[in-house]
Amino acid sequence: DKGWRKPKILSKRVKYRSQLKAIHEAISSSHASLVTGGGTINSRDAGGASVKRMYNMVRAFKMRNLPVFLSGQTVGPLGLYADHDRMARYIVETVECLTVRDSHYSDRYLNLIEATPKELIQTFDDAYTLPYMQEALPSDVEGHLADNNCIAVNVTDYTSDTADKQAFVAKLCERLVDSFNTNIVLVSHSPRDLFVLWMIRDCIRNEFKSRVLVPDTREWQDKTIKKMISRCRCAIGGRYHFIVFAGTSDTPFVGMAGNHYSYIKQDGFARVLGQERYILTEKETWDEEVLWQRISERVDQRLNLSEKFERPSVSMNRFGKWLQDRFDLPVKDAT
Repeated sequence: DKGWRKPKILSKRVKYRSQLKAIHEAISSSHASLVTGGGTINSRDAGGASVKRMYNMVRAFKMRNLPVFLSGQTVGPLGLYADHDRMARYIVETVECLTVRDSHYSDRYLNLIEATPKELIQTFDDAYTLPYMQEALPSDVEGHLADNNCIAVNVTDYTSDTADKQAFVAKLCERLVDSFNTNIVLVSHSPRDLFVLWMIRDCIRNEFKSRVLVPDTREWQDKTIKKMISRCRCAIGGRYHFIVFAGTSDTPFVGMAGNHYSYIKQDGFARVLGQERYILTEKETWDEEVLWQRISERVDQRLNLSEKFERPSVSMNRFGKWLQDRFDLPVKDAT
């Protein structure tokens, strides 16, 4: 009675194997590897899917004698599972250069697992260089953002995984509309976010629903999402890049952390900029009055953070120099 599933499963396996073959062919013809994208060297949960994925990738490159440049990471939380720590130590000590997107937490967990990188650079997430000013927004979003009277709200798996948490966010949206006479845009960074945000909007009382928009961002580019956030009076949420897009477009932000993994990523970004007051701890996130106090301080606050970031990013400048030194390239070819 489940035989209908077999062709679909088989086709997925064939597709996966063909992709894997293409990847191995690409590796075989390469001379170096750049692995970028952060948040993967950690024990986010007992399964350790993130650290295992990074471990297998770095190990595959190492087995083919490819030098690895690893950028844009957050190291930690760690110290909970011995096998995760072992894999994290291998990753950190195998790559030729590691750039991390904070100046506090990664150091803490590197010391904890007694891992010594060959070269460690503490900097910011490369997403700060993402251009967005020239992006066009859909007409319904433009109308909703009219007069820049809108607040962006975002959730993660950790701040929306129960009906109670969804109701908490819905009530927050109602209070924002009522107190600041503002529109709300519910911003999704993944398909799962979108589906949950639809549910949250459905929880909002009918008298406020017309003030709340849920754009379908599944086909959007990241810079379009950043443009939308930049047009808002404040950004309140828990996705790491939601907070980065806000801070690097000078949009006031308040970070909500559903667990320690989420907290250290957000705080690691904000603390370097002197904005750590506006990243709520796991306890503060669900304290309605503490959350409201931070939001009240933040709405319409003027920020001037974007000038603090180098362009091109520190990581990519170092990557260009790394290629130049390794392959004796002219500077313009490396960068």
